[in-house]
Amino acid sequence: MSVLSLLFYIYLLIIPLAILGFGLWLLRYLTRMDYAPEKRILFTVIVIACLTFIAFSLGLKLNNARSDTDTNTPPQAPQQPPREQPARETTVPQQPDLATAVDYPTADENQPLLPAEMSEEDKLRLFETEHFPGLYEQRMALGQEIKNTDIFFQRIYAMSKQTPKQYNLLRDVSQIRKNGYDKLKQRNVSVSQYLREFWVHYSTGDSHDAIKKFTPVAVQLEKKIKVTRGQLLDNERQEAKLISSHMIKAGTSLKNNAIPRNQRIVSYTKQNRQLITDWLREKGSFDTLDTLSNLVEQRKIINARIQKLQSFKQNYRDLDRSLSRTLGLWEKAKESNYYAEYRLLYAAELRYVVEKLSLAGRSADQRLDKDLQTYTNAVAQHADVALDRAEQAYKPESIR
Repeated sequence: MSVLSLLFYIYLLIIPLAILGFGLWLLRYLTRMDYAPEKRILFTVIVIACLTFIAFSLGLKLNNARSDTDTNTPPQAPQQPPREQPARETTVPQQPDLATAVDYPTADENQPLLPAEMSEEDKLRLFETEHFPGLYEQRMALGQEIKNTDIFFQRIYAMSKQTPKQYNLLRDVSQIRKNGYDKLKQRNVSVSQYLREFWVHYSTGDSHDAIKKFTPVAVQLEKKIKVTRGQLLDNERQEAKLISSHMIKAGTSLKNNAIPRNQRIVSYTKQNRQLITDWLREKGSFDTLDTLSNLVEQRKIINARIQKLQSFKQNYRDLDRSLSRTLGLWEKAKESNYYAEYRLLYAAELRYVVEKLSLAGRSADQRLDKDLQTYTNAVAQHADVALDRAEQAYKPESIR
């Protein structure tokens, strides 16, 4: 094996991986920019198509040089450039019954020389790009939508582990995305079957007849793909409506200080709380951060007072009735403290999830951000009032 042959095989191995890796990196990088998903996908597809064309051209040149070396072609003889073939355009005949064979390319006519190592799938892809570019473009966009959704499912699963209190929202968003994902997959499988069936008959039967019959089918397949991809806009509207509903509820809870009786209020874990406060610091929401910090310090005081009261109750059995009332007020102060912190963290966490997953619902997010700025102090004051009541719990009985 010559050095050029070794280089050629290494080239075939590395270049597809490099192009794929670059495409995935470029797509992730573009998510940082404020572009619509369709524009990011289209730009990525165009870049990958250009790189693929360049890589294929270089591969052909390298293969030609390898072939010349393997057949002992004298190095001093200049290599003649390949004869440029005229481009042929495939059109749908207006009257198929009257169409002649010369209207369509055959399996052998005007076909470029292909490396022996190319699979049938690669040959079909090359044929499709030349004769059905519109269908190929839509198929690539469809495949990219499927890959993007696969990546999204991985991200939303990881997010559900980080933010368990947003599980219901993330579950519903996943279901909406899955509905669209299933349609994309079904359409991709269907189009692939039509293409492969055509390629089998084109390669083994009458190529004139095969391409004549498939040309109008290709137009219909292209339209079907566009319709399927267009349905994703309906899913996006459903997703925006769902997120808006959750954000409106979060904003309403900031305005209403009454603790719901059918809801158990629990504190956030240390890791979960740190995740949200780091994001608030990144966003410059220092008023909310200061309030959350004050609530933590306030809760330390409440817990210490409750522990001391419980000790007094054990020592002063005769004061059980009055101390039970006082202890109840301190427990109420603790519950109000937890509820205040919970509402602020929940609203901020909801905004964090929507931003990090690039979900729909920007207008709802702006409203919730405004609610946080407006009602954070009121939420904290409600916890302060409950603390004041506990601290002023002493109510001496009339002297008998």
